[in-house]
Amino acid sequence: MPSTYSPSLRIELIGSGEQAGTWGTTTNTNLGTLLEQSIAGVQPIVMINANYTLTNLNGLSDEARQAILVVSGTNAAIRDVIAPLAKKSYVIKNGTTGGFAILIRAATGTSVSVPNGATCTVYCDGTNFILASLSTSYTANTVLLGNSSSSFQEVAPGTSGNVLTSNGTTWTSTAIPSSSGVTKGQSIAFAMILGS
Repeated sequence: MPSTYSPSLRIELIGSGEQAGTWGTTTNTNLGTLLEQSIAGVQPIVMINANYTLTNLNGLSDEARQAILVVSGTNAAIRDVIAPLAKKSYVIKNGTTGGFAILIRAATGTSVSVPNGATCTVYCDGTNFILASLSTSYTANTVLLGNSSSSFQEVAPGTSGNVLTSNGTTWTSTAIPSSSGVTKGQSIAFAMILGS
């Protein structure tokens, strides 16, 4: 029976009676390289304003098997990192410049957005990518805003008594219009949570 490969990590499973006298080399590769990469491997990924497909090889070192993906480069829009549709977890750091989120996804199923500057733990259940945790640091005394088509944006408080306004693309801290009837010293607060 010939060798096969495990479905998630693509580690070589030696067939019965195969590789006489050389099975140790395959075992050392499986345990000392491939399994180690899937647990502790750190893979740099450089994006060049385009989607990036992780290399995915049977029985050989590749990008998709690594535990941690450190993504850098410059993006002018939200871009995708495309992984195999296999049960696996990743820690992903979005260190790209340009201020955009990246999406981790497979060829089908749902994706997970990794905000610019954030580190996320995600996993694929064999069908979809799912967010397990998000870690990022934000500036004190700011408001975090975002929507489904852009990365999170921090808005600093502006002048005392200002309100947050949107032009449809970005949020800014602006003076209260005199025609609003609201004066400095009054406080207005509300929250809106929108599901996707």
